[in-house]
Amino acid sequence: MKRNSERGKNMFKLLKKSPDWDKVNGSCRVGTLFASPRHMMSAFPEPTLLNSRRAGDGKVDREWVFSNGKGSYFGIYAFKATSQYDSEYPEPKRFWEADKIFRLSISGKGKPPQSFLDFLESKIHGATTESEY
Repeated sequence: MKRNSERGKNMFKLLKKSPDWDKVNGSCRVGTLFASPRHMMSAFPEPTLLNSRRAGDGKVDREWVFSNGKGSYFGIYAFKATSQYDSEYPEPKRFWEADKIFRLSISGKGKPPQSFLDFLESKIHGATTESEY
């Protein structure tokens, strides 16, 4: 029999395309993922959104949206991290190839369940997470 923590590792699915905007609109940062951008890209090579609608001003150049299949959605993104926001920052391609640990944001409409944080840590090499609650 699988332990609860092992079952949680497969409870979340990366969405290939964005859900209805209303399902993710109004979310805010609810946690932090500390990981290298390269390891994030290695674990999840296809982001759900490029040049995300969340911030049409270049604050977010890509976002991964996950669902638990029960109506909860959580996103992962780097906020104000690339030259799309500030020309002094690295180009998006260079940023997402970096090995340095970076603070990525976890968004949602409520406290991320521990199972989602465990899922991320199990999929992304060297990652750690932190809830804002």
